[in-house]
Amino acid sequence: MNKMATLILAFAISCALSCIAIADDSMAIVVGSEPGIVERFAAEELQGYLEKICGRKVPVQAEKTDGINLIIATAKNEGDLGDDGFVIQSEGNDLLLGGGGPRGKLYAVYEFLEKYLGVRWFGSDTSDEVIPQRSIEEICAVIKNGIRDKQVPSFYFRETASTLGGPDSVSTLGKLRFNTVNCGWGGGKDLSPELRKRGMDLIVRGHETYRVFLPPKKHFIEHPEWSTFYKGKRVGLDVLGDCRRATFCTTNKEALSIFLENIATYVKERPAIKYLYPWPSDAAVWCECENCRKYSVPDRLLILDEAIAKTVKKVRPDMTVVHFAYFNHMEPPEKLRPSAEMAVSFCGWGRNFEYSFADEGSREAFRRALIGWSEICSSGGNSLFIHSKHMRLYGIGFVLMPLAVTQRDMQHFKKLGVDGLDLGGRGAKGWWLKALNDTVVAKLAWDCNADVEAIINDYFQTYWEPVGKEVKEVFLSVKKALPNRGYWQLRTNPNLYHTNLEITPPLMATPKRTFKKEFLDKVQKYNDNSIAVLGDSLKTVRRLRAEAKGPVVPKRLGKLETAFQYVLFQREAVGFFIDLQEKRRRFSSGTPKNLQILNDMVADIADATEIEEKIKAMCIEDNRRSGVLWDDGQTRFDVLEQWREEVEKLKKTL
Repeated sequence: MNKMATLILAFAISCALSCIAIADDSMAIVVGSEPGIVERFAAEELQGYLEKICGRKVPVQAEKTDGINLIIATAKNEGDLGDDGFVIQSEGNDLLLGGGGPRGKLYAVYEFLEKYLGVRWFGSDTSDEVIPQRSIEEICAVIKNGIRDKQVPSFYFRETASTLGGPDSVSTLGKLRFNTVNCGWGGGKDLSPELRKRGMDLIVRGHETYRVFLPPKKHFIEHPEWSTFYKGKRVGLDVLGDCRRATFCTTNKEALSIFLENIATYVKERPAIKYLYPWPSDAAVWCECENCRKYSVPDRLLILDEAIAKTVKKVRPDMTVVHFAYFNHMEPPEKLRPSAEMAVSFCGWGRNFEYSFADEGSREAFRRALIGWSEICSSGGNSLFIHSKHMRLYGIGFVLMPLAVTQRDMQHFKKLGVDGLDLGGRGAKGWWLKALNDTVVAKLAWDCNADVEAIINDYFQTYWEPVGKEVKEVFLSVKKALPNRGYWQLRTNPNLYHTNLEITPPLMATPKRTFKKEFLDKVQKYNDNSIAVLGDSLKTVRRLRAEAKGPVVPKRLGKLETAFQYVLFQREAVGFFIDLQEKRRRFSSGTPKNLQILNDMVADIADATEIEEKIKAMCIEDNRRSGVLWDDGQTRFDVLEQWREEVEKLKKTL
């Protein structure tokens, strides 16, 4: 044994012996005499996980003991840590878990458990935690070995949806260090206790803002002049899908007064809300009356949001109103600038996730608008957030590996002076499959320079031990088979034709759409390759599950098997929809009309229906058992019925 190894071994033995000399009850979690709600919760979390790790319940108390002390307190003389920054510092038998604010203390506890004791949280279910077994002596040795760890987040605002899917979403969000969650206009009250003890803030938002606070059915019949003037007439209840895309005549003083009064009542009754996002209708249609046309849409929205902010400030001076730069109001206003109290959230909807916002391959209009808002917010002192889809994955396709573009995006945002990330939500469907991506996004939101490859490797090494190498190969194979990341780009992203865990039905399924032969051939080739890769991956997962030992890994592999079988069924069903499109194309272009083609279409519909029945049964069973798919079981039977009607219509042309 060389000299260095001998010294290391001697030191480790010394640490272990010094810990053995300490009685079990001489380790304490110290919170002071008057801990706040977050500090008490941090102590409970630390106590609970230490008991899971070593089997000992470490007492929580006000004063230090003569032994090891885990001290949850405010970090002093550490510069500007903000509310979330923290310091983990060992000195002799004491370990300071210190935060700049209450949340920082909780994050210090989670970092100590994760980085130094090996705990991991990869899902919204306790069964997806990784908790290594260590003795009390080993924990003491870690502390006495010396720790100095100071962290401040890259972005002070880190938000996602309150419902990630799974049974314990808010708990997981806290561990991933999201400090803000969002919910719709009707929610939030039931979240308050869980948010308070984690020091988390609450956002309410939704595209139905104008319908909530100025209900069309209540007001527009009696006051049609309050509704949107569009294409020469006022939009009533029978236009634009019950006004779902309409706004209202924001220059009408009576309508505006009722709208603002209702918002004031709403926020006054909900003290837990810190941020208000008054989103317009999605892809909104704006009033074209003479008064409204005096301003561009971005200016008009900012005028309205400023009126909302002024109203809110009278009853809730602690609340921040967030202006949403999106779609036809994405560009900065032409004439106006936001007041200093207002925050701005920017969204480049429809982007291609092959490219970062910093890349020339990204949409130029997005880059220009984001830089414009960055300059405006920097000069005006406004907080700037990015509303992104890095966690939602909706409209991209079946994704297992993290999006490669995420780190480049976040580093670019940081350079532009962006203050926060409004990460939306991943959606409940397929929540368990998105755990790796969620982990990477959360860690980059905390530190945009984090080592992504190390995070990915850690996931496979800890969560999937001892089959991590094989499972990673499966994940990478699926990634290679489904490469396109164009967000809702129907013509360029064949991935969307394979309905994933979010999209039902596939965008090309309906007979109302027609496609050229070259395009259908391209999609068919893509689909066939996807089916082959998914089939091979499914075989590998089943083999690993059959060989796996113990209760945990087989259960996780079972979830993965369920997901792969579900998606494989979907790909097979999409194959029939492609055949239906191609056969209809041949029938319509053929001379004379061919009855055999129609009979083949009937057979395709029958085969597709059989697969859809399997998908539905699988969803129902999964919802009952584990909720991995989190689907309601409503599949594409209505689209198949449309194809039956299409065949009957084509028969009449013979």
